[in-house]
Amino acid sequence: MPSGDIHDHLIRITSPVIAPLAPSQDTTSDQLSAFYQKTPIPFVRHSPLPVAAQSASGAAGKSVSQTTSVRITYGTAKNQAQIAPSTLNQGILPIIAASSTSTIANLVFLCGVATPSTTGTDGQVVSADNAIDGNLSTFAKIKINTAGSSNASAALTLSGVPSISSSGGLVLYVKSAVPTNAITGSNIARVSYSFNGGSSFTNFFNLGATTTRLVTTDSVPIPNNINLALVQVQAFMVRASGISQAGEIDLYEAYIGTA
Repeated sequence: MPSGDIHDHLIRITSPVIAPLAPSQDTTSDQLSAFYQKTPIPFVRHSPLPVAAQSASGAAGKSVSQTTSVRITYGTAKNQAQIAPSTLNQGILPIIAASSTSTIANLVFLCGVATPSTTGTDGQVVSADNAIDGNLSTFAKIKINTAGSSNASAALTLSGVPSISSSGGLVLYVKSAVPTNAITGSNIARVSYSFNGGSSFTNFFNLGATTTRLVTTDSVPIPNNINLALVQVQAFMVRASGISQAGEIDLYEAYIGTA
């Protein structure tokens, strides 16, 4: 209990205290009056607008009625204070697609970088970005032409997946084909993948002389807790003989998706 002289100066509160909102651009005149009137407990808290404010439309800035009309116009609640929405990852793996028209149902990430490399006069990579566009019907061509007869090679390496740790249930998918292969020798055409940034690769397939392959989607589970930025896919074709022979790998897409 407070001492007698302090007790005598205390003000008895006989009804609930409503803490008014701090003045802002949306404050109505009756709110201002309530805010600046003397009160036994002069504090401010954030609280819902009182009934009088909810029906007001003459305040400076955007009133409640104006805000409601905008919501009706656009069909959803819009940010009326022009505060940009957060773009942070809220704990859900985002879809990173180079094409907004991608029809890959289980897509999680696309590769973001397509790096071609060739040797000799006959090595060629055509339309490299088709392998990272999110469209399963377009493809890049990794090919050996017949313009000359010297040794030649062509490669396309896909990378650029966002740097995020794999959380389980993710799969690397690669769609490709070898429609043409007249090249003799061994290890002519291959498509492979790496989970360590290209330090080593594991083959999906590695074809020998004059062997072709129909359009196929290969897949491999991605281990847990690896940095997805280390994922790479490579298509490679080589002609080691001095003979005018041609071959081609079609690389449609490499992407990370759900199982």
